[in-house]
Amino acid sequence: MTPDHHCTYLKGSLNKNMPEDFRKILEIGPAIKPMHHRSQDELRLEDGEAYQAVDKHPEVFDFPIWHEAKATYGDRVQTFHGDRAELAQIPDASIDELVALGTMGQPSETLVAFDRVLKSGGLLRFGTGGGYAETMMAEWGPELAALGYQPVDKTSYDYIPKADQKKFSYTVFLFQKP
Repeated sequence: MTPDHHCTYLKGSLNKNMPEDFRKILEIGPAIKPMHHRSQDELRLEDGEAYQAVDKHPEVFDFPIWHEAKATYGDRVQTFHGDRAELAQIPDASIDELVALGTMGQPSETLVAFDRVLKSGGLLRFGTGGGYAETMMAEWGPELAALGYQPVDKTSYDYIPKADQKKFSYTVFLFQKP
């Protein structure tokens, strides 16, 4: 990691200096489109929300979208270099919403980590593009049901990864932890 990257290495840093009374959102692997289910052009937070992003590629945090997010929201936005395998650094039951758009992996391993950090009643939002939604739900659905998660919403929209790329359909699933 070079000094130019505007993020901190994950180890021991997550959830520190976050307002206690704020709703905490953690996004795994946001790249250059943070929480693109809300907006594909900028990070959008509601009043009372604090946001933390973890990406294994720290250079993504050098893109203008991240500078704008920090300028707009200040300390309510924090970025970290790491990946979902390092969620052990996050305290148990400390996250109100976990966003993993584009996160595939092995559902059993990934969901155990996600489940541990989510508060009771917390939201798990994950998604995929390019027509893989049914495949993803065939793999993740039984695992989520076994953990007691309840489906809340399913949304589809056109997604454009980068300005010079073609749009494609993207599906986001929202589940609530018991």
